[in-house]
Amino acid sequence: EQLLDLPYSTSFRITMTAVLAFEMVTCYILDRSRRRSKLGLLAMAKEFEYAAKHDALTGLANRREALDQLDAEYERYLRSNRPFSVLLADIDLFKSVNDTYGHHVGDELIVLVADTLREQCRKVDTIARWGGEEFVVLLPDTPLAGAAKVAERIRAEIEKTAFRVSGE
Repeated sequence: EQLLDLPYSTSFRITMTAVLAFEMVTCYILDRSRRRSKLGLLAMAKEFEYAAKHDALTGLANRREALDQLDAEYERYLRSNRPFSVLLADIDLFKSVNDTYGHHVGDELIVLVADTLREQCRKVDTIARWGGEEFVVLLPDTPLAGAAKVAERIRAEIEKTAFRVSGE
């Protein structure tokens, strides 16, 4: 009986119920859309951050990231006096590879060296493409003698790795 005594007509109540339902559904859809957009933006930001810190060809850290890691390692050294080492390497006669076989072959050689560096280094080491055919390896908690062993291991592995171009 109380429902019948409401001051609003039945058609008005039905209309208001429909409007409220429409608004609730619209808000739900917009909220889901905003959440999807936010997740998309976060994923895009993560991709941009990765791209800003890594070399596109090799996936190694780039020079800027290597410098940041070097600064951090130096600060750690100043605080704790723990040694670290830095290896700088380049591919000998690389220009002649590009000139003779083309830049696509040079790129393959750079990737091969990058992969070898990854295989021969620890996860805590920072391996970076310093530029062109140059690489840098930051070795935390590694004194000079340990760095010399790592460098020789890397050199020996690259020396024994065959690299074929057009059957040669």
